[in-house]
Amino acid sequence: MAPPAEQQLRTFAKPLRTILVKRLHALRIDSHPSCVMKLEGKDQLYRIHEGGYRTLCAIREQNPPRAFFQA
Repeated sequence: MAPPAEQQLRTFAKPLRTILVKRLHALRIDSHPSCVMKLEGKDQLYRIHEGGYRTLCAIREQNPPRAFFQA
């Protein structure tokens, strides 16, 4: 996870942070699961809905894939 993403993640309440970390770790196994929707007109940008939050991810096809996010 990129350092700015880690810093932002620390600002969220622990229950939400736990859910987001699980989702982000799952992206390492499957970088394009069915719950991740590609944003139209945006290269490599995806969204994940979790509760009342929308997480934006830039998934870079590396080995392993890296996800950068903003919630």
